[in-house]
Amino acid sequence: MKMPSRLLIVFVLAAVLLSACSVGGRSALIGKWTPETVAQGQPAAIQEYTAGGKFRQEVNSGLFLEATYQFVDDSSYILIIPEGLGIATHLKFSVQGDKLILTPIDPATSQPGAPETLVRVK
Repeated sequence: MKMPSRLLIVFVLAAVLLSACSVGGRSALIGKWTPETVAQGQPAAIQEYTAGGKFRQEVNSGLFLEATYQFVDDSSYILIIPEGLGIATHLKFSVQGDKLILTPIDPATSQPGAPETLVRVK
């Protein structure tokens, strides 16, 4: 059975629109980010995500926290902080333009916590 041409056009347009709406996926996380708002008198901590699964955050002038991250899916990852701490944090992420919205997920309840907005460092 042949699909009517109008229906085919509708499907093609819908596919194009949906692909245009998706925001970056995993690769959109890569780069340097800083909190959108910083408490007065506090330095802006820069977070960096590399394509190789490395995470680095300057926590104080010249003092860095290094970790790794692993994607759970296209919108969440687990941040693993080794160095004897053994901390693993599940985070949902969304990149909208030059903004990164991170939402921690409670491991006990799977409920989202308070989101944090970061902006891309240019």
